[in-house]
Formats: sequence, structure tokens, C-alpha cells
Amino acid sequence: MDLVEFILSNPLVIAGLIFVLSSLFGKKKKGKQQRRQKENPASAASVPVPSIEQTETKLEAKERMKEAIDTIETRYHSVKSEMSELGYEIGSAADEIQAGIQTDSKNSQNERTKANPVINKDNVVQGIIWSEILGSPRSKKPHASAKRRV
Repeated sequence: MDLVEFILSNPLVIAGLIFVLSSLFGKKKKGKQQRRQKENPASAASVPVPSIEQTETKLEAKERMKEAIDTIETRYHSVKSEMSELGYEIGSAADEIQAGIQTDSKNSQNERTKANPVINKDNVVQGIIWSEILGSPRSKKPHASAKRRV
């Protein structure tokens, strides 16, 4: 009687017993299923055999795929040759534009050196004011200030 009360009062023992019993019965069911499969191997591994019509349609599909691949390859090569021709045309146009830009930049540099800015006191003051306005904020360049005593 004490053993029965111990088993019923302890939930861990009950869970262990349930686990052991379920694993024993589960093994018996698996063994029966394996025996049935060994007895009837044809039913377990029945593979449908394709008919003649299905194989013919598959062959036709393969032929169509080969034709499609061939047409795509020919089109690819033709477009590739056209693009290479366009690339040469674009390259020559780019060279012409680059040469034009270089001559324009040389002309603008000559114009800048010709213009001499007038330096006087007012222009210097305005330059300093504008540098403070357009420069980095005060928080980015803090000065060492005297700390307050509390």
C-alpha cells in the first residue's frame, strides 16, 4: 500500500511510467508495420510506368527547348555584336567631349588668373564675417573656457 501511495503522490514517477509504457507500445506498432512492408514489397514501392504518349510528349518538349535555346543564343550573339559597335561609337564621342572639356577648363583658368581681386580693409572684414557665418558651428570647435565654481 505504501508503494502505491508513493507512486500516485509523486508526479515525476507517474510521468516516468507513462513514458516507459508508451515507448514499449510504440515499438510494437513499428515492428508490425515493418513486417507488413517486408511481406508486400510491391505495394510499398509501386512506381508508375510512363506510357508511350508521355515519353513522346517529353521528347517533343525537349526538342522545343533545344530550338528555343538556339534562337536565344543567335539573338544574344547578334545583340552583343551590335553593342560592341555602339561601344566604339560612344567611346569616340566620349573622347571628343573630354577634349572639349579640357580646352574649356584651360580657358576658364586663364580667365581666373586675369581677374585680380581688389584687397582692401572692407573686403577683408567682410571675408572674415562670411567665414564665421559659413564656417563650422561653435559646438564643433569649442574653446577652453573657465569652469564655474558652484
